[in-house]
Amino acid sequence: MIIMYLHQSCYIKWQQSRSYSFTVTNGTRQGGVFSPRGGFATYLDPLLSSLRSSGYGCRIAGDWLGGLALADDVILLSLSVQGLQNMVKVCEDHAKATDLVFSTDTKNPEKSKTMCIAFNCKNQEQLSHIRLNGNVLPWKSKVNHLGYTLTSDCSSSCDVMEKRAAFISRVYSLNQEFSFAKPEIKLQMCRLYNTAFYGSNCWDFASDQVDKFARTWNVNLRIMYDLPFDTHCWIIEELSGGKHFLQMIYSRFVKYLKVLRNNKRLFIRNLFNIVSGDVRSPTGSNVKQILRNTGLDPRYEAQHKFSNWRVNPPYDDWTVPL
Repeated sequence: MIIMYLHQSCYIKWQQSRSYSFTVTNGTRQGGVFSPRGGFATYLDPLLSSLRSSGYGCRIAGDWLGGLALADDVILLSLSVQGLQNMVKVCEDHAKATDLVFSTDTKNPEKSKTMCIAFNCKNQEQLSHIRLNGNVLPWKSKVNHLGYTLTSDCSSSCDVMEKRAAFISRVYSLNQEFSFAKPEIKLQMCRLYNTAFYGSNCWDFASDQVDKFARTWNVNLRIMYDLPFDTHCWIIEELSGGKHFLQMIYSRFVKYLKVLRNNKRLFIRNLFNIVSGDVRSPTGSNVKQILRNTGLDPRYEAQHKFSNWRVNPPYDDWTVPL
């Protein structure tokens, strides 16, 4: 490992051309095999094993779900403040034994990258302090984890509003910069660069915020096609080829459910069976909403069937005035 850090060299390749070699003395190369497996896994797998064997953390149907990690992003789940403090102590001991450092800010705890959040807690200001290496970790009402905004009220509204605001900003810039382009070209560019909707699988599809996002999508298409703002939604959908905002997030949700249902890990499949049929959970609520709107059960129907579904079907008695 020391040799790799001290004698690692890289170059840039562009088509058939190659740059000169230069040394890299910090970090591993992007996409390197060592980065996820030899780097993060070497340090985090033993930590997760220690947390699992500690007896602390959340359990659902007997499966331990107290610690989740993706690369260096780790989240701990506990039913009590004391249990969370005990889990943090396990992390603290592991860090000391392996020369790891967790990010904290001694001067201003509010700027710490390690933070806590209490879900559905009415008196968060009365919660006991969680300490890591003697430093107080701040309690937050909102945190960003892997690009998704978690809030203490377990609502997805904040994340939807943030993604909607970003979408409005990007499509406004697109319409300004490419005002000369044909509507079909602008729409294609919008689909390529502005429809990531990262985290949409966790949104509440029945919420007002998702409904506002859908209306924003329609408004954007009216602008692109230079249509009156009172143009019927189904006309806009047909002009755009049927790829509506709701259709996209529904289709991705179906794919998401398939990944959960067929996951190689038993506890993921067990969790899917529990939440997909419980309308109190976001997943179960979205299954109900999609079933209500489309008549298709997203847990079992093929993804391609949602590609033919129309958000705003045309009216049979609609005629063009002459």
